Amino acid sequence: MSCDFSAYRTELPVLAGIAPEAMDAEFRRLEPAVTDGRLSLSQAYARIMQACGAEPEPGRVVSVADKSRELLLASARLYDDVLPFLRTLRSRGVKTAIVSNCDENTRDLLIELGVAALADALVLSCEVIGPDRPGPLVFLVHLAVPGGPVMRDGVKVLSHRCSPGCRRDGSVRRQDPR
Repeated sequence: MSCDFSAYRTELPVLAGIAPEAMDAEFRRLEPAVTDGRLSLSQAYARIMQACGAEPEPGRVVSVADKSRELLLASARLYDDVLPFLRTLRSRGVKTAIVSNCDENTRDLLIELGVAALADALVLSCEVIGPDRPGPLVFLVHLAVPGGPVMRDGVKVLSHRCSPGCRRDGSVRRQDPR
């Protein structure tokens, strides 16, 4: 998947009433808390506005958060082989989970793009709140070590980068090095 974030850098600061560079710097500072679920995007944008000297009025905060979601849904594009690859896995009986470090808009995006319908599970970092985030432990809790990266319910874990045991055409190597 690719996403053009240039509109974020131009449109969101205007809505928030702050300088683009200041908004970008503050968002980068708060991003870990957004992707691990400690802060919602609305909470993050309110803190960003306050840190940058703009009044975080509730209506303005909601407008910025809504625009952020709108821009993500409008600018994200799947690579041409993603859905066919997931369909191939499904037709072969391979269960899949999409695992991502992301914000709260990702589930809607994966639904909109048709990815969620082809995955057996979505494991999104922003939905897994706890002291072990960010870090791999939260995902390892869902994995059974014997036989490789398999979820407790038998779902094979594939990240946004094709895992070493899987090829982009949907075939799976017989001896997975993991």
